Amino acid sequence: MLTQKTYPYFSIFAFIIIAFLSGSCSGNKNKSTEESLALIHTRDSLDAISRDTISIRIGKTEKSLKMAWSRNTTTHQKKIIQELLQELIFIDGGSFLMGCNLKDTLCEESEYPSHLVTIAPFYIQKYEVTQLLWVKIMNYDPNTYKGNKYPATSISWDECQEFIKRLNHITSLHFALPTEAQWEFAARGGIKSKNTLYAGSSKINEVAWYKGNSNLMFQNIGTLTPNELGIYDMSGNVWEWCSDFYAPYSEDDKNNPTGPTSGTNRVYRGGSWLDNENYIRISTRNCGRSDYKMNCLGFRLILIP
Repeated sequence: MLTQKTYPYFSIFAFIIIAFLSGSCSGNKNKSTEESLALIHTRDSLDAISRDTISIRIGKTEKSLKMAWSRNTTTHQKKIIQELLQELIFIDGGSFLMGCNLKDTLCEESEYPSHLVTIAPFYIQKYEVTQLLWVKIMNYDPNTYKGNKYPATSISWDECQEFIKRLNHITSLHFALPTEAQWEFAARGGIKSKNTLYAGSSKINEVAWYKGNSNLMFQNIGTLTPNELGIYDMSGNVWEWCSDFYAPYSEDDKNNPTGPTSGTNRVYRGGSWLDNENYIRISTRNCGRSDYKMNCLGFRLILIP
């Protein structure tokens, strides 16, 4: 039994014990939070570890890419991304004359001067990004006219960057918009180029949906003839965003150019279902602000090996 003399000492001792325990609990709570954050960071880092090798069949050759699925990737996302990977076209590096072809009498000022450009190898999508792929990654559809094989449109350059960010996190790969030079090199047919006016032919109706045959509506991807590399719709159907800021050309030779480091507008190329023949030519250039959207403007991806 506690006496009146010992009671104050016991109270002080109990207070110290309680304070000590309270301090320990607070410390444990902080430690628990730190451990939780560490666990999250660990999981994020695990997302970047290559755990899977996907073999991509390209023509008669077989190339492999190492990738790692993010742990929260859905079955539907995996399926459509695997289809995307199987449809990539490998572009051998090479040099080409970028800008107006001397045989083209319709060139505008922005297409001059032509200049020599050298490009390193890369992969590019066989088709424009579809509404189906966009929805599986972004979980919303900005298009008024909807269809799984329609190109994704009404998408700004900024929204393309968010799409690419999510796709790269899911796969641990390096997808991007093509540079303007990469886009034109691929559209011309790379090292297999036949120097046609449009991507794959000088007869526009063979390769492009444009004002003269589209019924003023974008069409399903891949329904016309591809170019020399097996790439569809690089002329017509929808304009395609590139990564570059817009700037006038110069005469200087260039090696893997990425455009200026700053600017007002971003480049888009290829013409669309809404345009006449002049805008469907490979060398035609256009541009808009990064928040600019049209239902005749979409994009296709490249993959950096």
